[in-house]
Amino acid sequence: MTSLRLRAASALLALTLLVTGCARQTPQQQEDVPTLEQLRERAAAAFDGTASSAQRRTAAENAVRTLLGLLQRPESFQISDDEWTASPRPGLEAMVRHIDLGAGIHLYALALPGRTLVDEIDRVAVQVRSGNSPRAFELSPLPAARLVSAYLHDTPGARRITLALQENERSGYIAHFSGPAAGPFELVTDAFAGMEGTYGPARLTVVDGTLQVALEQGTWSPAFDPKDGSLHLATEIFLKFDGRFSLVDESRFDAFALLDIASDPLRRCQREGDCPEAVTARVGTSREQAAEAAWELAKAKLTRQLEAGWSDSLTARLPTGSRMLSDEYLKGRYFNVVQFRTSGVPATRALPVPGLVESVRGFAHRGMPAMLVVVDDSAGQEDVGTAKRTLYLLRLDAGNDWQFASDWVGYVTRAPYWNIGDVTADEITISWEPALYPLFSVELQDGDEPHVTVCQYPGRCHQLTWVDGRLHSLPLLTHYMGELTRPHGEEDLVWAASQMVEFLALVDPAALTGGRLSQLVDPDGSLGIRVFDVGENTRVITLPTGPGGMGMAVIHAPGQAELVKTYDGVVTRWEGAQIVQAGQEKRLLLLGRSDRAAVLLAYRQQGGRWVPVDALDEAVDRNALLTLRVTHTPGAERPARGVVVQGAFGVSASLTGGGASFCEGGALCMNYRYDGGWVLR
Repeated sequence: MTSLRLRAASALLALTLLVTGCARQTPQQQEDVPTLEQLRERAAAAFDGTASSAQRRTAAENAVRTLLGLLQRPESFQISDDEWTASPRPGLEAMVRHIDLGAGIHLYALALPGRTLVDEIDRVAVQVRSGNSPRAFELSPLPAARLVSAYLHDTPGARRITLALQENERSGYIAHFSGPAAGPFELVTDAFAGMEGTYGPARLTVVDGTLQVALEQGTWSPAFDPKDGSLHLATEIFLKFDGRFSLVDESRFDAFALLDIASDPLRRCQREGDCPEAVTARVGTSREQAAEAAWELAKAKLTRQLEAGWSDSLTARLPTGSRMLSDEYLKGRYFNVVQFRTSGVPATRALPVPGLVESVRGFAHRGMPAMLVVVDDSAGQEDVGTAKRTLYLLRLDAGNDWQFASDWVGYVTRAPYWNIGDVTADEITISWEPALYPLFSVELQDGDEPHVTVCQYPGRCHQLTWVDGRLHSLPLLTHYMGELTRPHGEEDLVWAASQMVEFLALVDPAALTGGRLSQLVDPDGSLGIRVFDVGENTRVITLPTGPGGMGMAVIHAPGQAELVKTYDGVVTRWEGAQIVQAGQEKRLLLLGRSDRAAVLLAYRQQGGRWVPVDALDEAVDRNALLTLRVTHTPGAERPARGVVVQGAFGVSASLTGGGASFCEGGALCMNYRYDGGWVLR
């Protein structure tokens, strides 16, 4: 019994110790399971300004170990990017940034303090996912910098990870790691051997097995090509990867070398390295595409050269400030650049015009910097049957880029006799046959608003003139006004008169005085065009009359150009116009005359426009005074929509303070006036 009791007591003691041990072990095991909250606390502790530097370093290492432990658990797959990035403390933008490189490889960049609490650096962990058993490793050693981008290269027998890290605005590092498919990964310290030196704008230095990139100016923005993994380091400088890195320096091709390549890529690109990669890749399949690629590179390079400022040597090679190629592979390729200052800072921009700029004038258009340019559409072409010059207006936008304007073309219509071709909202084309006019020219004049002179030959020219911010062909308008004095059908006469309507519809009455308007459209006064300013920013422009029997005028007001028509010879000249108050409304009265009649037309305002209205409420057809005959037919257009007064011995008519007066023999008169309604007595 003693032996049994002893054995029982021993068993009980062992069971007690086992239970006690399990009870003590469970909390410890739970504490060893890493959580996102633990990571957040330890990352926050690393930035604690009240702790010592040793304590912060310890907290940072604990945070890294917690991250690695968390990434070795399948539960980490369920953590969203928003949860990873959630900041553990104010001032920290993101705690962990996640990058999926594909093939089960994931990077996690943990933000920790650098040399000071305000300097952030990244500690980078890689997670290799395979089923529910992920593995995690830290990619180290790394320089003190922030992860910008990364790329996974799958090569036979190994996986390679390349990191681009930003040190400051102008510099950073490239680090290359290699390892088996399941990890771990080690820094390849000789990945960039032999690449030190200065290439174009970048200085490359190998530092502790990484490649440091430093720019002379500008912002360093490394970028991987998603197709082949090549890494853009700087303008025309990149790393190419084909199992190992090779440095490609295309800054050695200046703009003129690229232009030569564009002219004959097959001859110039015979060996690897003779031409830029983008050109070489296309030579074997399409010479035209290779030439196009070289041309685009040349334009970009030349623009950058010009942005650095003009030089005598450069302008000697570009005598007109532009260069044009025209050969077997490049037809109609043009490059035009403009240099200008904005807020005192010099800038250079390529102009998006489809030809060679022949001449240009800078001026202010609607209060904004603008350029009127003449573009040679047919430059470089041989045996051109029809030559063309196209006018464009470019305005400087808020981003300091020159954009096509579409609010500057005024009254300009297609007129082959005047050498005016196609006209759109943003361009005017001048065309001619060189065989007929070998001395043809299109010239821009100097001045605040550069007029355009078009000459078939010296001495036979016409101008396009600026009026109210638009370019107009006023000689063409004058020509059509002259057609009103010739025998034409009514339809043709109305079309010619409508040309004046089109012009005036594009002009604010306040922008052009009546005298200036008469001078522009009737420069020698032979057409007898008159302008009646009637107040309230309204005027009436009389049009020439001819044997067709139509008397016409135009009412010009803000946003309105209204054609007035009379028929059958009742109006051969216009006597005047005025605005009168009629009760609660205003009326615009127009008085016209001929040798045998007088006509009074009335308009009233409706919706901000002058609209025709019957001069009287009722129809009238009666004799008055001695031989006068008065007719008025409401709504009728012929011979005029108004009061028509005819007399056997002539009629005198005039506008009065409140209406109009019609007299016979100088003493017997009828008055048109407002008396609760419009009457003729």
